[in-house]
Amino acid sequence: DYMFVSDQFMKKLGLELCNETAIPTTYNNTLIDLCFRKKNMNTMLRFSFVVYESYFSDHKPLWLDIEFQN
Repeated sequence: DYMFVSDQFMKKLGLELCNETAIPTTYNNTLIDLCFRKKNMNTMLRFSFVVYESYFSDHKPLWLDIEFQN
């Protein structure tokens, strides 16, 4: 299974997937954009993402909102 293999690989690198794999990032209902973050980042307070609509492309941009400690 592809997702299992990629998940295991990312865990070895200390990364975790941030976005929902059920939310498509194109108008063809495919997911081609993945956002990863480093696990156990003590300086990160909040992380969220939104998939926006694009008027000029079938590719939907992602907006990342990250809040860090000072």
